Amino acid sequence: MANQVKGRVKIGMDKKYFAITGILILILAVLIYMPGGTAYQSEDSVDISVQISSKTAADITPNRIRWTAMLPGTESVQGNVSGNYNRPGSIQIENTGSTNITWIWFNTSYPGQFDDPTSGPMGSDEANGSHDGANFVVASAYHNETYYWVNRVDYNETTELVYLNTPAGWSYGRIRNGSTEYFWAVDGSVDCNGTTLRIGITPHTVNQDGDTNFDPAEGGGDGSTYNEYTLTAVSPNAGDTGPGIGVADVVVDGETYCAAVSGCGVMMLYKWNKDAPGADTCGNDVFFWENDTHGNLAPGNSTIVDLRVRVPYGVNTGDAAQGTFTISVTSEDAT
Repeated sequence: MANQVKGRVKIGMDKKYFAITGILILILAVLIYMPGGTAYQSEDSVDISVQISSKTAADITPNRIRWTAMLPGTESVQGNVSGNYNRPGSIQIENTGSTNITWIWFNTSYPGQFDDPTSGPMGSDEANGSHDGANFVVASAYHNETYYWVNRVDYNETTELVYLNTPAGWSYGRIRNGSTEYFWAVDGSVDCNGTTLRIGITPHTVNQDGDTNFDPAEGGGDGSTYNEYTLTAVSPNAGDTGPGIGVADVVVDGETYCAAVSGCGVMMLYKWNKDAPGADTCGNDVFFWENDTHGNLAPGNSTIVDLRVRVPYGVNTGDAAQGTFTISVTSEDAT
């Protein structure tokens, strides 16, 4: 019998071969989908359009400033003011709207009535509250260090000043400028809206009398003891039945102002205040920011106004009544 040999023949590939092949395929797939590898993608885009409506707006920060431990006859310094950190006593005016701001101006509150010479706070025996704190405020452009009254109001003297020499029938008072005060006199023979105003050149202080002679017949003179101005009559505000108002461009303490006189016994000095009486007649600046001079204050941009207070002599102890410093902005681009 012949010998018979049986055997097996493997068909296909062994397990090791399959494993290696699988790994190679996996690596190839990773390479294809990795960044830098060959990938297939499709791309499209969407157009985005945004229309901004016209709006004039400003953010005023901080919204409260408090000066403490002020003595009569002093001007504030950074050590006694709260309200912000980098520049105590300053206010940031930021354009948060969508139009260029072209004009900025200010207003401050004050005690009494502008058309009532008897409503001033001086001589009151109230422990506090007779004075408006904002009537002490002066403003300056940022780091300019030249401060102006926004609308300081002073009333005529209700008690005779025996050392002041004025013509008969004239009313008089003083511009209280912190540690200094300048006497003024106005011809009371008419309605004071188109008459003569005189302001002393040298101030009254604790160390000097200042210019107190307003009578040419007694040796006073224009340019020597006082500067003389002619008040221009302006129309009272709508609905105002009070006395007429006269305005003039004046110089006080070397600085130019508009002066408004009402009722022969109330004096307002103002700067950067478009809303003050006779602002359209006055030749001085009634805008703190004006595009013709400063350019436009564009959306997202800001400017700064520095504030101080000048407390006159003869102010009662305690907290003065809380006043307001109002900032107005407008745009000629607004629709």
